[in-house]
Amino acid sequence: MISGGVIYIDADGDGIDSNGNLTISGGEIYIAGPENGGNGALDYEFGGQITGGILAAAGSSQMAMNLGEGSEQGSILIKTTGRHPAGTKAELKDADGQVLMSITVEKAFDSIVFSCPQLVLGEKYVVTVGDEEHEVTLDTYICGNGFGGFGGRVR
Repeated sequence: MISGGVIYIDADGDGIDSNGNLTISGGEIYIAGPENGGNGALDYEFGGQITGGILAAAGSSQMAMNLGEGSEQGSILIKTTGRHPAGTKAELKDADGQVLMSITVEKAFDSIVFSCPQLVLGEKYVVTVGDEEHEVTLDTYICGNGFGGFGGRVR
């Protein structure tokens, strides 16, 4: 369980790896990596929930996971159309263009998870990764266009 603090993870293997449940209820978590396809920025065995806090987790899309059932805060997983180099900026914006989250990822990546308290069910968001843009409607708390990302609509 992660309930507070500010955590920066520079991962060569799994960023956060729980052999049971992963629960995030507060704090700020920023994950860069892994770059290899055999690991993911998030990895949990039984369930992953977020009820509060801030999460930005970028890594390889092959094992990418989003958070899941039981979450009480929105979470968006985006699998990008290509691999982005270290130093690429990724942002989450609301429908009015206000930046809710911004991170410069220090490792190469092709997937990213964003979660913050400002995500509201039914609202539209834009995730930008470098020059790439994804429109998202948060129809359920957990949405995305990659493994472990379900619900919502991503265009």
